[in-house]
Amino acid sequence: TPSAKSTSADCGRPKWLSTHRLSTLDQVLAFDKDISLGASLSISDFVNLVDQYCEPAISVPIGKLFDKYSSLQVMNLASWVGAFFTGSSDISSLFLALNPSLTIRDTEGVHEIRRISELVDENGRAKLGRSQFVIAMKFPRSEKGLQLFTFKQGARPGADSTIVNCVAALHVNEKVESARVALSFGSRAVLAGKLSKQL
Repeated sequence: TPSAKSTSADCGRPKWLSTHRLSTLDQVLAFDKDISLGASLSISDFVNLVDQYCEPAISVPIGKLFDKYSSLQVMNLASWVGAFFTGSSDISSLFLALNPSLTIRDTEGVHEIRRISELVDENGRAKLGRSQFVIAMKFPRSEKGLQLFTFKQGARPGADSTIVNCVAALHVNEKVESARVALSFGSRAVLAGKLSKQL
């Protein structure tokens, strides 16, 4: 944001608001069943906070998925929200399967909460309105009946070296009541709708 002093000539000019000035973007709030993670937190922050706050049924499979992430530098610098909206297959597969909710704000200050599934099209592309941006995510700490499975095989150089990537979130009560399976073959992750229904 420009720091020059305001003059009468500046009154008609558009003013830019930096989202980095919002203190909520790096907040971490822990509740009984979920945690709220600010959008400026890095992928490494996300993985570490999941390990710290979530029950092992959630944290252990996620830890195994990101243990195979090929660039620690990218993990330490890139935000989880940036990774999701640019289609990083690790983050996208995980979020598509678990379907957490995002807190979204627009430039008028209006807030809304939307599930990941409401923002992603059939090709795995996530989109927001032109004036919208994400400020936080509500991520489960524990979830009754949830069984989470992750698999990643990667062999290419780069920040996200996935050849095959799969995350499955099953809700089980004696039998599978619902399932969300996300797949990626080295590109943007997509939800495997037919496979999820078969489970």
